[in-house]
Amino acid sequence: MNFGSRYCLTLLTFLLFQTAAFAQLDFLGFYPSDEENNDIWGYEDSLGNQYVLLGQNSKTLILDVTDPSNIIPLHSIPGTQSQWRDIKTWDSFAYVTNDEGGGLDIIDLRYLPDSIHFERFTADTLNLQRAHNIFIDEKGYGYLFGSNLFTGGVDVFELNSINRYQPTYLGSYTEEYVHDGFVRGDTMYLSEIRNGTQSIVDNSNPESPTTLARFPTSSNFTHQCWLDSSGQYLVTVDEVEGANIDVYDVSDFLDIKETDRYQRSEGSGVIPHNAFWIGDYIVASHYTDGVVLINATRKSNLVEVGNFDTSPFPSAPEFYGCWGVYPFFSNGMIAASDIEEGLYLMQPQFPSTAYLEGNITEENTGFPLANIQVEILGTDAIKRSRPSGDYSNGLDQAGTYAIRFSSKGCTSKIVPNVELALDSVTLLDVVLTCPGPPTNLSILATDNPIQITPNPVQSSAWLELPSASSTTTLDLYTIDGKLLMHLDNVSNNSLAMDLSHLDHGQYYIQLTVDGQSHTISFVKE
Repeated sequence: MNFGSRYCLTLLTFLLFQTAAFAQLDFLGFYPSDEENNDIWGYEDSLGNQYVLLGQNSKTLILDVTDPSNIIPLHSIPGTQSQWRDIKTWDSFAYVTNDEGGGLDIIDLRYLPDSIHFERFTADTLNLQRAHNIFIDEKGYGYLFGSNLFTGGVDVFELNSINRYQPTYLGSYTEEYVHDGFVRGDTMYLSEIRNGTQSIVDNSNPESPTTLARFPTSSNFTHQCWLDSSGQYLVTVDEVEGANIDVYDVSDFLDIKETDRYQRSEGSGVIPHNAFWIGDYIVASHYTDGVVLINATRKSNLVEVGNFDTSPFPSAPEFYGCWGVYPFFSNGMIAASDIEEGLYLMQPQFPSTAYLEGNITEENTGFPLANIQVEILGTDAIKRSRPSGDYSNGLDQAGTYAIRFSSKGCTSKIVPNVELALDSVTLLDVVLTCPGPPTNLSILATDNPIQITPNPVQSSAWLELPSASSTTTLDLYTIDGKLLMHLDNVSNNSLAMDLSHLDHGQYYIQLTVDGQSHTISFVKE
C-alpha cells in the first residue's frame, strides 16, 4: 500500500471540501480506500490521540485521526477474507470478529501510535472460528453474536483475564440465532434477525440465561439495537428495503411500547443499518444515504435534523454506500465507513427542533385515520399517522408552513400558515373526508371485543373474536369502502388471516355477532 500517495489525496480532498456542510453534519476529513470496507470503531489513548479501526475485506486498518486534515494510516492487521468484520474496544485492547473463519483477533493498542501486537483466539476446544458481531459491556464481558458455537446465539467471555489473549468462556444463550445486541448490567437486548424480533434476556447467570420479553420490530428483520443512557429507550434497526428505525420504551418488560419510528427518504427504499444514541439524539448509517442525525428529545416524535451522504451513488434499496458509524469520540467527531469510498470524518451540530403533532379522524364516522401522509410542504419532512390517528412531525427550521394531509381513498387537505417555533410543539388536529367505509359500520369503541395482532400488520395477523351463540360474519373493507372479503359462519374464537396480498394502507374489519356489528381498523405495512 502506498500510504504516501493516499495522504496527499486525503489532504487535497480536505482542502477542496473543508468548508462543506451537510445539514448539521460538517465535513472534516476523508481517507480513500483501496478495497471494500465494512464496520468501524474508535479508540482514544491516555494522551487524547484519536484512532479509527476500520474493517476491510482482507484486514483491519488502524488510522490516526487526531488531526482530521491529516489522517495517517498506521497499522494493518491481515485477516481471513471476509465481507463482515465487527470491532469493539476494551481497556486498550481491540477485538475483531469476522464471519468467515480464523478466530477472534485481539489487538494490543497500548503502544500506539508506534506499534501494536495481535493474536488470534479460538477458545481452545470450543474451536471458535467466526462470529458476526461483538459487544463489550461495562464489566469487560465480551458477547459474541452469530458465532459457529452452538446455535449462533450469544457466547459470553470474560476479557479481563490474566492473559488478555485468552478470554475465559462463561456461558451461552442458545434459544435463538442472534445477529447483534447490547448489554447493560445483567440484561441483554438481542436482535434476532431471522425471527424479526427483539428479545430481552436476564444474563445474571451466563450459564443459564432467562428470557424476560420478546417483541417484533416494525419491519420484521431486527438487525441491531442500542440502549439510551437512561436505560428506558431502545432504538432498533431493521435491515430491509424501506425499513424503519424504531424507538421503544422498555422500562416495563411486561408492557413494551413503541414510541415512534423514522424512515429515511420515504419511497426510495433506502436500507438502514446501524443506529446509536448520543444523549437525546440518534446517529444512524444508511447504505446509500449516508449518516443521519435524528433529534429524539421527544421520543414520540423522531425528527431528522442532519444528514451526510457518503456515497456518490443514487439513493436506492441496495447494499452499498455507508456501512457503519462511530459517534463516541470525546470531541463529538463522528467517523463513518463507506463500503466503496473509505473513511469519512464529520462534526455534528445538535440543533433545536420545531414540532408538529395532532390527531386525524374521518369526517363521517369519527374513525381515527392511520397511514395518512403528513408533509411540511417545501421541506423533506414527511411522516405518517399511527393506528390511533395520532401523528408527529417536525424540522430544525422555525417558520410558517403549509401542511398537507393525504392518503389514497381520502380527499387531501392543505392547512396553510401553520407557525412552527423551535423548542415548541404546535398542535393541529385534522378531519379528512373519505368515501368509505360504509355508513353501516359501527363506531370504533375502546372496549371493542375484536382484537387484531400485530397492528400494523406486515403479512399475517391473528384475529381474536368474541363468543357467539349464532351466526358470525366477517367483512374486510378498504378505507374507501370497497368490500374485499366476506366470510360466513365464522365459528372459531380466533382466526389466522393471511393479509400479505393487501397494498399498504388502512383497512376495516366488520364483525357481526348475534346481530350486532363491531368494527376494528388496522394498518397494512
